Amino acid sequence: MSINPYAIYVHCDGSMEYNSKSSGGVGLHIRFPETIELQEMIKPIGRYEGANIERLELEAISQGIDLLMSLFDKEREKLNTISKIIFITDRYGLCDKEKTNAYRIRDWRHNKWRNFENKPIKNSDLLEEIDKGRKKLSQFAHC
Repeated sequence: MSINPYAIYVHCDGSMEYNSKSSGGVGLHIRFPETIELQEMIKPIGRYEGANIERLELEAISQGIDLLMSLFDKEREKLNTISKIIFITDRYGLCDKEKTNAYRIRDWRHNKWRNFENKPIKNSDLLEEIDKGRKKLSQFAHC
C-alpha cells in the first residue's frame, strides 16, 4: 500500500468480547502527515453492549469523523494543507466499494433502507450518520 504524504490516516477498529452480552468497544488511531506538527492520536472510545462487530466498526468510523471535525475546528491553521483524509478499517465489507459507498447509501435511503430483495439494511442508522458526517467533514475540511 502506498502512503499519501499529505493525507490524514484514521484507522478505525471495533472489538468484541466473547460474552453473552455481546459487549465490546471501539478505538481510533489517527496519523498526521510529517509536515503537520501534531502527535498521532490513539483513542479508545466507549463501551457497547448488544452490538455486533459490524455495528462496532461503523461506530468507530462515525466517531472518527466526529473527532476529525473537532480537530479541524481547533487546529485549522495546522491542518489547512491537508489534501485527503483516508479512513481504514479491517472490515472488508465496509470499504467504499461495498457498504459505505455514498451511491449505495443514497439508493438504500431512496428505497426506505431496503436492498434489492426488499430486506432491511442492517445498521442503517449508522450508515446514515456516516454518510451525513462524511459530507460535513468534506465541506468542513475542504478535502
